[in-house]
Amino acid sequence: ALIGEHLNTNTDANNENQQGDEAEDDQDYDGVTEAKHVGLSSSSGLDGAATRSFAKLQEAYETLSDPVARAVYDTYGGDGLAAGRDVVAVDESAPSSLRRVRERMERTRMREEILREIRDKGVPEQYGRVRYSGLYHVSLSRPGRREGLASLLDPLEVGVVSLNSNATVRATEKDIVTLGGQMGQSMIQGNSQGSLTLSVRHEQTAQHTLEAACACQLDPGRPAGFHTSFKSTRQLSANHTASLELSCSSQREDDSGYTHQAELEVGSTRRLGERLYGEFAWTFDPHNTQSGCRLTF
Repeated sequence: ALIGEHLNTNTDANNENQQGDEAEDDQDYDGVTEAKHVGLSSSSGLDGAATRSFAKLQEAYETLSDPVARAVYDTYGGDGLAAGRDVVAVDESAPSSLRRVRERMERTRMREEILREIRDKGVPEQYGRVRYSGLYHVSLSRPGRREGLASLLDPLEVGVVSLNSNATVRATEKDIVTLGGQMGQSMIQGNSQGSLTLSVRHEQTAQHTLEAACACQLDPGRPAGFHTSFKSTRQLSANHTASLELSCSSQREDDSGYTHQAELEVGSTRRLGERLYGEFAWTFDPHNTQSGCRLTF
């Protein structure tokens, strides 16, 4: 009986304590709810919070989806990313280290895109509506004062110094127009030459492209010469490309008029390594047949 009375007493006490705890919890919940609803009582507050949250999510998604932005963020954090986007692009007084990182990443991304396009289609694709590129070229040659092995001891001389420049415009989804120029200076003969080139490339299919080009050769003291060509390129495999080119050169030798020469070239280009390409070509004209190979790094 004493044990039962004691258990009943403890049960009543526990029930009273539980009821008291539930009442306190209800009061605390009402207070917290009331406090939170004071700051978000209007719809404008909810809209502002949702807008800020969506903006943060969108910014994070853009950072993760852009490999350049992700690399800058991983290296320099949020401050470096902001500087790379807003400051470096327009302010020359920005830290030189950030400018160098941004320029290096832009070059790396462009090179990867071009290499990926070469792997997929066999021909480099130009990105953007208008793109300009330039290339300096220096040709070294031996003067040839001595013959045989003794000529290896002769110093090298600069043969030709040239500058190539190209501007590329995507006319349509499958057509690309390129306007280029070349200026060269012969250090041995002391004369200069130049040329202007206009080419149109049409992407017939993903593996087949057609290209038509016309070049005007400028040589001081001589009439201008012209060179036209039609080229067909086909992607045979991921690393093998074949091409067929028909060209015609017109050069004025004297007052009698222009002389014309036609050539047919059959070429094969194979990717030998990540940055190494090998090319073998046969050239046929009415007088002779030539063949040659070339390695491009």
